[in-house]
This record gives sequence, C-alpha cells and structure tokens, in this order.
Amino acid sequence: MNKYILTYAVTVLLFSPVTTNGQFTYTTNADNTLTITGYTGPGGAVTIPTNIAGLLVTGIGDFALAGNEFVPNNSLVSVTVPGTVTSIGFFAFGDCPSLTSTTLTNGLTSIGSEAFYGCDSLTNITIPSTVTNIGEYAFQGCRGPGRVTIPFAMTSIGDYVFYGCGINNLIVPAGVTNIGRMAFAYCESLSNASMAGVTSIGTNAFYCCTNLTTVNLSGGVIGCGAFQFCSGSSGPLGEILVSGLSNVSLGDGVASIENYAFEGDPTLQSIVIPGGVTNIGLLAFDGCFLTNVTLSDGLISIGESAFQQCPLNSLIIPSSVTYIGPSAFYTCGNLTNLVIPASVTQIGAQAFVYDEYLTNVFFLGNAPVQVADQSGAFAAYPIATLYYLPGTTGWTAQFSNATNVLWNPIIQTNDGHFGVRSNQFGFNITGTTNIPIVVEVCTNLADPVWTPLTNVLLTTGSFYFSDPQWTNYPGRFYGIGFP
Repeated sequence: MNKYILTYAVTVLLFSPVTTNGQFTYTTNADNTLTITGYTGPGGAVTIPTNIAGLLVTGIGDFALAGNEFVPNNSLVSVTVPGTVTSIGFFAFGDCPSLTSTTLTNGLTSIGSEAFYGCDSLTNITIPSTVTNIGEYAFQGCRGPGRVTIPFAMTSIGDYVFYGCGINNLIVPAGVTNIGRMAFAYCESLSNASMAGVTSIGTNAFYCCTNLTTVNLSGGVIGCGAFQFCSGSSGPLGEILVSGLSNVSLGDGVASIENYAFEGDPTLQSIVIPGGVTNIGLLAFDGCFLTNVTLSDGLISIGESAFQQCPLNSLIIPSSVTYIGPSAFYTCGNLTNLVIPASVTQIGAQAFVYDEYLTNVFFLGNAPVQVADQSGAFAAYPIATLYYLPGTTGWTAQFSNATNVLWNPIIQTNDGHFGVRSNQFGFNITGTTNIPIVVEVCTNLADPVWTPLTNVLLTTGSFYFSDPQWTNYPGRFYGIGFP
C-alpha cells in the first residue's frame, strides 16, 4: 500500500520531525513496517523519519533518493538515516553528486549495491558497527572519505565496494576474511592497509593504489593482480604512478601469492615470503625493484615470470620447491652463483635466461625436466655452466644449451700429503678439471657454522690446501662446498 506525506505541517503533527518540507513515498512491509521508496522536495539536509503514521521506517528502497546519469539529484546535500532503518537498497542515493555527508546509525545491517554510487562529493562516511553486508560498488567514486574502519560485524568486503574512493587509511578487523575483486582499486590516496584476519584478497583488490606504501597481512591468498601497479612508470590508462609499496609484511598464514599480485612496483626492494606460502603466481613480482627476496621452506611452485626483471643480488631456493616456471627469473641481471635443490623436478624454458652474471649453477639432484623448451632454461651470455653431483642422472639429455660438468671434488687422505707439514695442516683436493670449490671450516660439528677459507678452481684437477691457523684452535673441521 502506497501512502504520501503531503506537507511539512502534516509531517510535524503526525510523525517525527524532518528538516525539509518535502514528502516521502513509502510501501508497507508484511511486518507492518515501512520502506521509503521516494522523496520529492527541495533537498538540502534530509532526515529519514523513524516512523510514519505510527509504523517504523525500517528500509530505504531501491533508487529511493537517487538521480540518474541524465538527471542527477543535485539538491541532496546531506542525509541522516535513523537507527530504525536496517537496510539501504540498490542505488538508493546513487548519482547524488552534491551529497557531502551521510549519517548512518547503529541498527543498519545492509548497504545495497551502488547505494552511494556516483556521490563524488561525499566526504563523511561512518559505517555503523552493526553492518554485516555492503554490496558491490556501494561507495564507488566517493572521493572524500579519508579514513574507513570496517565494522567488526562484517566478514566480507564485496567487489568494487570502495573502488576509486579517496581513502587514505584502511583498518580491516580480524573478523573480515575476504576482500573482493577491485574492492579498493584506484584508491589513489590510500597509504596504509592493515588486514589482520583476511584469508582471501580478490583479483586487483588494490589495483593502482598509487600511494600505498605499507601493507600488513597476516594470512590468506593474495589474489591475481591484488597489488598490481601500486607503483610504476605508468598504469594502463597512462597515468603517472610515482610511489609504491616499500613495506610489505606477510604473516605465516599467507598461503598463496597469485598472478600479478605485486606486478609493476619499482619501489618494492625487499620481501620475506613466509613458510605458509606454497605458490607464487604468474608475473607476481614482475618489474619490482627487488634486490632481496627470502623464500621459505614450504614453497612448492614459482610461477611463470614470477620475478622477471627483478635485480636480485642473491637467491636461495628452498628444498621444498618442485617447479620453477618459464622465465621465472628472466633478466635478473645481478645473480651470480645459484644452487638448485634436489626437490626441483621441472624448470621452464628461459627460467634464467639473460641473467648475464649467472655463470655457475649447482644442482643437488637429478636433472630436472625442461618444460616447453624452446631456447633452454639457461641460455644466456655467457652460457652458464651447470654442475651436477656423482650418482645423479639425466644430464646427457637435459639443458643442451648449457655446459654440463660433473662436480666431484674429493679430499685425499691416503696420498701422503694429508696432515701437518711445515707448521701447516693441509691436504690435496682432486676432481674434474676447472671445477670451482670453496674450502670451509667449523669448530663444532654438533652445531656447525661453516666459514669459507678459500675459493679456488681445480685448474689441473688438483689443489693442495694448507691452513697456517690450525694451531690457534682446539679443534678444526674442514669441508668442501659450492662457492
């Protein structure tokens, strides 16, 4: 049943006071409550009444106070929603470009999709603690709000909810587990995002947040392109992106870093990937200025082009990794020596191509299978030398574009040169000609800390090592390792 409030004077006599002489249209719900369906009046500061004709107003319906793309509602400046209202419908305040503030009161549980879409001037957004659901695009394009605190009652932030908003600080409470697709994309003022309990970050959730410098994330899956183009020379629309992520903290609960997650952030220089992460996706860190990356045990898969064009100074691949994707470390020009653990069974084409200083690669296990081999995983300039251990297999058939060399140094104990000579302890080391080795030493085999003493090439297949410092220690133990 539709009813009308005809004049301001009648409203004062029958219902709660309002601040305009406008009129509301409404429908009666099955539980004898009302939903506002329309408003006609001069606009300005509008207060939704708590009751009409003795019935509570519990809803603001779809398009209730909205304009449209052809005739925007330019008259609405502010709106106050009382605590009796539990839901705001689809596009209820959409295309109200002059709306600068809204007061939403505890009792509200649902804000519909596009509820404040196109409210470009909205500068004051306080989401009540009772809200459990915010629909897609609800606040898209609201350029004004600086700080948004998500209510504890919520468990999920939907797709595009704050797309293009002027948020500069974001606090997501522990109860929120999911952040939807493009939820904060193009929030160019956002500098800090804290997400204590999030377990899933959707595709492009923080895409092109050009001022985002600090991310604290304790758990979850970092979705496809979640932090893509948080910085860079230019984004997909040609805008200049001059700042980006410098402090990324990932907790042990983070399980996966999906495709494009941090792509294109030249200010991100260092990151620790915690042990809970099992997968790093396609182009996840492509183009980042990462010089230091720590990969922890637990990581299984490094995706295609994951660290492409990152100027890594060093790289330790954990013994849990089984797959290194094509171009995973393509043009990482500062890498020198590299150890591939025995766990790696597949390496993609061009995985380490154009790593111009990567001349020595040491394998601890059988030759991995090359995936989609076109020009070789290690085809570089100069061509890398791959060293493999005695007893491992597959080296005659794999990595034909590199030089494969048996790495087999042995300390000789029975050739008459082992022991103390001329106040020095020494021994011969023999092996394949020209293989590189490092002689290391420690003082406690129960808790060994190995210290390198000398790096050498077995230029003639043999080298005599001597240690003049051996008398300065009660015990000294020697070993041979990769340089």
